[in-house]
Amino acid sequence: MIRALTLVLALLASPLAADTNMRDAIVAAAAKDGHQITPHLSANRGFPPCVGDIAIAPMDDSWARISLTCPDTAGWQRVIRSDAIHPQDSRTPGTAAAAGGTAIVLTESLPRGTILQAHHLTERPVRATGQGDLLTDPDHAIGRALRSNLGAGAPLLGRHLAHDTAVSRDRPVTIALAQAPIVIEASGIALDDGQLGQNIRVRNISSDRILHVTVTGPNKVALLPNMR
Repeated sequence: MIRALTLVLALLASPLAADTNMRDAIVAAAAKDGHQITPHLSANRGFPPCVGDIAIAPMDDSWARISLTCPDTAGWQRVIRSDAIHPQDSRTPGTAAAAGGTAIVLTESLPRGTILQAHHLTERPVRATGQGDLLTDPDHAIGRALRSNLGAGAPLLGRHLAHDTAVSRDRPVTIALAQAPIVIEASGIALDDGQLGQNIRVRNISSDRILHVTVTGPNKVALLPNMR
């Protein structure tokens, strides 16, 4: 069990901004416990006033999530993320990290309406979510707008992004199946609307089979692995 660490922070009467002093205090707390991390703090989000010492401690035995707690009578708690990887992500069978998988996550907290650029995104091992719209290709996110506020380090899902329909229900699609060194293509009919990177169902016109595919472009889909 990682020992909770408490650092004394001199707070002003007004809300404390997420400035270098706060960032350094969190980094120092983690370093004292033998961890080097970069906390994800939004420049637009400060912290409420606090009379007393703010306790800085890891959550769930990991500095991936950090608790900031004010102990005064009107006490508050904030949970922030860092670039640390939770130990379970690298050792638990069935996780994306254990399988060598990665997902696209935000490098910083962003508000609704932000048009995503390359510097907003990075690839990182994440715990398996069981959600079919987990994005794994940054090209499927760049240039699209966020539909809601999203915190730093959060895995990016298709539903987090403004609708950008590339495939329409009941419309023809081209189904690609990669079999090195060639790509086989077939004709199909979409059974769902789909955005870039989203998993949908299509019907193969030749075999009449229902297939699970990923949208790769306008009226183009690719057969998901192990779903032949």
